[in-house]
Order: sequence, then C-alpha cells, then structure tokens
Amino acid sequence: MSSMWQAALVAGVMGLAAGARVEGATYAWTGGDGNWSDIAAVTGDQGWDTSPYPTGSTAHRWTQGAPGATVTITIDVSDAQLADMLITGFDAGHFVINTTDAVNNKLTMNGNVGGRSFFGVTYNDQSVTVNTPLVLGASLANGRLALSGGWTGSTKVFLEQEISGVGGIAFRAATTAYLGNVRLSAANTFTGDTTWLSSIGVGGLELYNTHALQNSTLNVGATNQVGGRVQFIAAGTHVVGGLTGSRDVDLDGKTVQFGNNDASTTYSGAITNGALGKIGTGTLTLSGASSYTGDTTVDDGTLTLAEGGELLFKIEGDGVNNALLGTGTLNLDGALRFDLTAASQTFGDSWMIVDHAALTETYGATFAIADFTDQGDGTWTKTVNPTYEFDQATGYLTVIPEPGSLLLLGLGSLALALRRRFVK
Repeated sequence: MSSMWQAALVAGVMGLAAGARVEGATYAWTGGDGNWSDIAAVTGDQGWDTSPYPTGSTAHRWTQGAPGATVTITIDVSDAQLADMLITGFDAGHFVINTTDAVNNKLTMNGNVGGRSFFGVTYNDQSVTVNTPLVLGASLANGRLALSGGWTGSTKVFLEQEISGVGGIAFRAATTAYLGNVRLSAANTFTGDTTWLSSIGVGGLELYNTHALQNSTLNVGATNQVGGRVQFIAAGTHVVGGLTGSRDVDLDGKTVQFGNNDASTTYSGAITNGALGKIGTGTLTLSGASSYTGDTTVDDGTLTLAEGGELLFKIEGDGVNNALLGTGTLNLDGALRFDLTAASQTFGDSWMIVDHAALTETYGATFAIADFTDQGDGTWTKTVNPTYEFDQATGYLTVIPEPGSLLLLGLGSLALALRRRFVK
C-alpha cells in the first residue's frame, strides 16, 4: 500500500480533509513488543521514535511490523496520556495494551489533535485489545473519544477494563463494508454521552457487562440500518444512564433500565424485544411506536408516553399479559395497543394493564386505546366476539357481555319476572 493511498485511507476513516494531521506533533511506536516507559530512566529502545515517552495532547501512530503480527505494549508509568491514537501498518494485525498496575498506571485519553480525539485502527481486519483502565478527560474533542475501525473486514476494538472520567465515547464506521465491533467488558463509570451515530457499515457496540453504560446517556442517532446497533449481550438486567435519539433499539430479550444518571431525555424510536425499566429521578419521554412485550416498570422518576407514542400489550389467558408496573409517575398521552390474537374470550376474564394501586398515573387529553372506541366515560371498548373493555379508573382490561347479549339477558330477566307474577 503506497504512503499516498494510506494517507487517503486514514483521511477517509477520520472524515477529515487530507493534511489535517500535523505530523511533527505525532509520536510513533516503531518497535514491536515493549514497555511504555520513561526512555531516559531505562536501558534500551522502548519503541518510541523520540524521547522522552509521549504524554499530553499529542497524536500517536503505532505501526505493527508485519502482516498478521501481534504487538503488545505494556504501560508501566503513571502519566500515560493520548489525545489521538491511530494504529496503522498491515492487514490482520493485532495490538494489545497492558499495564503493570491497573490502579496507578491507567491510560488517559485527553486533548485533541486537529479537532478530534480518536482511538482506533485503519487497516483491514486489524484489532486492538486494551487491558488497562481508560480515563476520559474533559478536553476530548466534542467531549467524546471517537472509536472507529478499518476500511473493511472484521475490525474490532476491545475495551476490557473500566472506563472512567467525565468524557464520553462515539462511533462511526468508515464504509458499508466495515464489519467490526466495539466491545465494552467492564462496569464503566464514565459520565459523558455514548453517541452511536453510525449510518453505514454493520459494526456494533457490544455490551458485555450489564453496567457498561450505567452513567452514560445512550444517543442512538437517527438512522436505522441492518447492523451497527447497540447489542445488550451480558445476561441479567442492564442499567443505562439515559436514552435519547430516534433510531430503533433492540433489547435482545433483556430487561434494560434507563435513567440511572437522573437526566431527563426524549427518545422517539421504537423499542423491541425485551422489557423496559425507568429508574432515576429524571423523566424519560417515549414518542415512538414500541413493540416490546415485556413489562414496563417505573421504579423512580417519571415515564411519559407522548402523543404519537405507542406501547404494545400481548393479551393471552386470564391475567396473562405484560403491564405497566412500579411506584413512580406515569403520564399517558399516547396510545396503548392490545394484541388480542391469543386472548381469552371467557366472560369475566381480566388483565391488569396499569397498576393503578401503585403507580401515580395521568391519562392526558390525547390518550387512546388503538382500535378501541372511546365511550366518553373513561372506558374504551372493542367488540370482536366477545367485547373487551379497558377502564382507566381501574387500569384493567375485561371481557364483558356484548351489547346484544346484555339486551337478551335483560329481556330474559323481565320474562322470568312476569312469569313468576302470573303463576301466583
């Protein structure tokens, strides 16, 4: 690969004009395996092209020595800092960043070079595994560390240890051929946003820890695509700082609790395949048409179903359904939709849809039950043999006699009463 084509490739990945990088400010790792040490204090070549070892708001270019090679760098200093880390070299290479002290020798990502703070790889099928804790500083460009992958192939970034600090993370694939993923494996504590705006490629954000985004608001952007989605992989209940954006979110069959950072956010996409929890003191506003059929539990704060928003409830045998539960505040300005495909048809069967006794709920002027008729008294009905009625006052959906059946029942009672009168 020519140096000119390589420069164009890097510019494409970065989304920057050619020449934006100031090469004089770039430190280069030119060796193979080695320690990130104070070159003045130890004997031998530590792999850097300059002395002393790089710290602060500088760019870094690390190059592997041969196709498919693995390079391991071990941090054994307490002030290891990067602003911009770019791994180049050859296809199918793998970088491993270790530390001799996970408490004191962390890797700090701070500052920016050429208006960006970048961490990633640029060649096909390259990957990097970071086995040292990361600290995201306040001086990152746009407040976030940009994670990205190579031009094509299964390029991956594995962040195995805790990510802390006030910064956030972001991601954007380079091309539609990008197949790589970014993996978060620890219970991270960073408080900046996680901005997942990829509109091309099929890479994704893999959450291998239920608390990987526990203090971060997840911004899923606006563009739907086949891949590139957030994947809730770890077993158990996931905790996320907040949710915003308009791109659809698949919960992968998990229960995901949003709102842990107490922020108030609005999400306008559709949530599928799982159960939703609202925690924290803020307000989560849902304005999209979601189709998940797990429970929605408002443990704390406020959940608002906005006008135009929709929640789906799958109705089955007597009392078998998903529901709105919890002890928080619930504002219903959108629509509830009942899937009656497998619903019982036995008179008197009922389903608690809204836990009226525990929740503090409000039905707004734009509230509706999809495909039901508003009776004007807080009840909604639909006749599909039998008739189903939802009552806002109780939060229950119930099978009631059809209007014709009520008339026949009334006439039958009257005839019985007259018969008894005349046989006396």
